[in-house]
Amino acid sequence: MPQFYNYYIIYGDKFGFVDFESVERLIKNNLCEKIIIFLSTEPHKNVKAALKKYQSIEIKLCKNPKKEAKKFVKDFKYENKGKSIGVYPLEVIADRSMWLDIC
Repeated sequence: MPQFYNYYIIYGDKFGFVDFESVERLIKNNLCEKIIIFLSTEPHKNVKAALKKYQSIEIKLCKNPKKEAKKFVKDFKYENKGKSIGVYPLEVIADRSMWLDIC
């Protein structure tokens, strides 16, 4: 799934260490310039401390992350013509598939 975009716009409710590791992989593999994450819940202080290592990750807190992310992208695309932007839910970026298996 990971491919190069200049910007990744990600939205979700909560952001933990599994999510952080997946986002960190995007940056370490040079698959983006910047990641903007829209969340409805503030990350734990340990996750926030880990995020400080990366200036290319930005967290935005809001009540409706999906709606705010899509609204943000409209203006962002206009300001950043010629740049590629990927918009994804956090569950797609962070490999949480093992948690969704009920067996």
